[in-house]
Amino acid sequence: SGELFAKALEVGRRELGEDNVIVLDAMHGLAFQYTLAYRYDEAEALSQKGLEISTRVLGKEHKFTIDFMNMIAWIWGEQGQREDWEAGLKLVAEALEISQRVLGDKHLSTVLTLNDLGWLYTKLERYDEALQPMIRSIELCHQVINEAHPISLYLMNRLVTLYRKCEQH
Repeated sequence: SGELFAKALEVGRRELGEDNVIVLDAMHGLAFQYTLAYRYDEAEALSQKGLEISTRVLGKEHKFTIDFMNMIAWIWGEQGQREDWEAGLKLVAEALEISQRVLGDKHLSTVLTLNDLGWLYTKLERYDEALQPMIRSIELCHQVINEAHPISLYLMNRLVTLYRKCEQH
């Protein structure tokens, strides 16, 4: 599906212009695919560009802007060092506040952002602070989609990782 997002982004930019919401959606989809493929530099560059455009065109409180903020924090959490994790924590906390206020707790963007908050706390070895957002995100995820969905399984796997790290300390 990464190739389809890349094609959609290429054609969309050419035919609709970079500021179009369809193009932003393709940009986010491709950044997500890059992240899954561990192509973090490409994912971050695309996400930074998407965040700039989305903030300028749609505003700070639009779902796409929130999603790009969360994507950048996720990338920093996966590839970065402590200073990246701390910056990611600030970014994801801001995204979460906006997402909860604008989209509500039972929106998938909010659920994922809440989980990423817990994940960044985990990376920073702040396990007590990580536990509540990760558990809550899974509870909400089961309400929003279901427990057998791949996203639910991914979030549960992150929680298992947190429990293992807690046992080691």
